[in-house]
Amino acid sequence: MRRALFLLLIASFTYLPTSLAQETASTERYQNDDLGIAFNLPSGWEVRTTLDTLLAGEPASLDAVELGGVPETLVIRVVTASFTDLNLGNATELPGQLVRLLPDPTTAPEPRPTTYGNVEGWEIDYTLPDSNLHSRVAILNLVGGRLALVRGIASLESWQNGAAEQFDSLKNTFEFTLPERLADPLATLPDEDGGVLWHYQASQPADSREIRLGGLAYDPFNLMYAAAGQRGVLVIDQTNGAFVNYLGPWFDDDNLVDIAINPSAKIFLANATPGDNYQIMVVNRAGGFEYAFGTTGDGAGQFAPGMPRTIAVTRKDEIWTVSEGHSTPPTNRLYHFDKWGNLLQMIDLADINPDLKNVRLDNNVSTSALYLIGETGGLNLLDADGNALVTNLGLEVFSFATPVDIAIAPGDNIIVATDSAGFLEFAPSGALLDRFGFPYDSGRTDAFKAGETLFPAGMVVGPNITVYFSETNPGTGYSQVQSFRFTGDGNLPLPNRPSTGQSVVVEQSLGIDPASGGGKIEYGAVVQGNLNNQYPLHYWTFTGEAGDRIRITMRDISPEQTLDTQIILQDPNVFDIATNDDLEGDTPEGFRSTDSVIEIELKAYGFYTIKATRFGGRGEYELSLEKLSN
Repeated sequence: MRRALFLLLIASFTYLPTSLAQETASTERYQNDDLGIAFNLPSGWEVRTTLDTLLAGEPASLDAVELGGVPETLVIRVVTASFTDLNLGNATELPGQLVRLLPDPTTAPEPRPTTYGNVEGWEIDYTLPDSNLHSRVAILNLVGGRLALVRGIASLESWQNGAAEQFDSLKNTFEFTLPERLADPLATLPDEDGGVLWHYQASQPADSREIRLGGLAYDPFNLMYAAAGQRGVLVIDQTNGAFVNYLGPWFDDDNLVDIAINPSAKIFLANATPGDNYQIMVVNRAGGFEYAFGTTGDGAGQFAPGMPRTIAVTRKDEIWTVSEGHSTPPTNRLYHFDKWGNLLQMIDLADINPDLKNVRLDNNVSTSALYLIGETGGLNLLDADGNALVTNLGLEVFSFATPVDIAIAPGDNIIVATDSAGFLEFAPSGALLDRFGFPYDSGRTDAFKAGETLFPAGMVVGPNITVYFSETNPGTGYSQVQSFRFTGDGNLPLPNRPSTGQSVVVEQSLGIDPASGGGKIEYGAVVQGNLNNQYPLHYWTFTGEAGDRIRITMRDISPEQTLDTQIILQDPNVFDIATNDDLEGDTPEGFRSTDSVIEIELKAYGFYTIKATRFGGRGEYELSLEKLSN
């Protein structure tokens, strides 16, 4: 849905009302730090912007484009996006994607390499014969894993009589930089909600091996298992965090650091043993040892000392794990075993991403996709065969916080634990959505408080994006497992929730989120979007006539059912003429009391704006616009 909306946005020449975002040029050099775009602005030109889009040209031509017409003079449009917004793995796929963006890819000319100021990419010229509209469209590779789609458009006559030369001159003046809002994305990401559901905590027992909590997993019977180093496996109640028991240890040199559970509740353990054998162990949920495999060495399928430290299991009980620090090439390896320990693949991590270091991995059981993240190298997505699809995702975020673990939510969202910024939630597209968690002061000697974390060692995500994490403070000996959600108040007080400056973020986020919603809507249409802390407001626009009786509905369709919707209708003069937060009286079938409905008769012809927003929560929504009979 997100990619479809994005492609629709860049393929269309419709635009937001000029009153929403408009700037008038006063100098020859135009610079927009929010978008990270600068270029020379011709005299008499105007620039109109939203969160990720820029439109520039003479006012009359801009008006024509906004109304879906053909501009008489040159208009330039720039849309910025990420590689994942266009379903791209790397820059080598750009020419093919450029062809697919055209109205008729079968007749598209061959893309040609090009330079736009300080960046490079590919471009194509084409003309729409029905409208006589000529376009030059370019796809450019920007810093931070981002792209720019640049269009120069004009009537064919205008293009042949000076617009082409004007565009060639202007494109050489472009300078693309990292947008200001991405310079420190964590500083402006709000954290006004979220809460801890339960908190297990214990000190080191005096009469047993050292407990050092690592990876987490849960079974279908509401039990949660944490790899516990030399002590074996900690078992607690998933619903409330109550202690149940310990399983193991099974051998004198066990050092269990990560854990995975298959659909039949078999427990697979990564054993960073100081010994020479049994680096992968399989036990049942009663603690019975079943089998193990692995040896120390540099041969194919063998493990370097202190490895492995991460493990994932597929639906077929195949095992993915990592071994770093070998003395012979490949030095750092991604291993793929069958359930019995037969090596299926050995992949050099440098072939995926040479920057990957201290890797943790998880898999999406439903799609078989594999996710690798390291202290360096960003987030990397692989297919079921270990082929890299996307690399270096999220570098603009991870330059401010070091990733230490990763987990994939049942709804495909990506949760990343960090060393200093708590837990970050990303959409499948790679968009940063939310964060939660507060740093524990390493100078303290007391126990963890709710919401605090020092260095998360394990993490797993359950239904409704309930996150569980585990760790042990080596300085105090306290071990903890916490359960939290990114939205809602939780059950425990959070004594040190920081101020996050939300007002700044909301101001930056007004407008279209090209990955998640906003744009043009017509009578009879039903559209969808996704609201969250990063994008709390979408604009949907339509043309109405005087006397039109309309109904607008907005309802939460997310599985979590935490979104409290709100809709605001603005007239052509951008005045609020109707608003609704909660339904009153009888609730229509399929709606909740926190959904929203507006019925109103329009007083004038013009361009109306529906502001789809929220009173609280987050999630996917469905918005409908209906013209009622008079």
